[in-house]
Amino acid sequence: MFDNLIWNPDKVLDDVWPIFVLASIGGFFAGGAISMAWKFGGSSGGGDFISYYYSYKYKKPVGLTMFIISMIFIVISFSITISLKEDIREKGFPVLLATLCYVGVSSLMINIFYPRFSIVMVQIHSNNIEGISELLKEKKYFHSWQYHKAISGFHNKEVQIISTAMLLLEVKGVIAFIKQYDPDAWISVSKVRSIFGNFSTDHID
Repeated sequence: MFDNLIWNPDKVLDDVWPIFVLASIGGFFAGGAISMAWKFGGSSGGGDFISYYYSYKYKKPVGLTMFIISMIFIVISFSITISLKEDIREKGFPVLLATLCYVGVSSLMINIFYPRFSIVMVQIHSNNIEGISELLKEKKYFHSWQYHKAISGFHNKEVQIISTAMLLLEVKGVIAFIKQYDPDAWISVSKVRSIFGNFSTDHID
C-alpha cells in the first residue's frame, strides 16, 4: 500500500489516502507538542524560530504565522525539486498534498492551544459601567474602550455595556479585576477576524 505512491486518479483513494490520514494525525500531535514547548519556553528549532520571532515582533497569531512561513518553504523546495527532476511531479504530488495536510492541521492546533496573539472583543454588562471605566484607567488599561446604554430585550430595562478589543492572553487578568469590582458583571468574549486601524500591543511581552 505504501510502496507505490504514484499519482493515479483511479487508484488514489485506494493507494494514497493513508498518507493524508497519517499526515493529519502527525500534524495534530506535532502542533500540540510545539504549543506545549512554546508555553514553557522551549522550541522545536528550525523554521519555528522564524515563525515565533515574527509572531512575537508583530503580535500576530503564532499558528497563522507558522502556516504562512511553512507554505513559503514548501513552495520554494517543491519548485526546486521538480526543476531538477521532472518525474517527481507525478510521484511527489500526493506527498505535497500530505505535507499541506500536515502543515494545515499542525498550524490549526497551535492556534487552538497557543492563541497568544489572537484578538478578541470583550463586552462587559454592568450596573456601574462608569465605575468600571474608572477602574480601567486606574489599572492603566491601554486599549481603547467605549461604553453605551441599551435596552434589554429580556426585561425591558436599561443596561450599560463596555466594549473593548484586546489580546486573548489579556482576557483572564482583565476579567479577574472586573469581577473583584463587580461580581455580578456579565462578560462575553468573541473572536475578532480582523482589525483595521491602530491596535497597540507595545505593552505586551
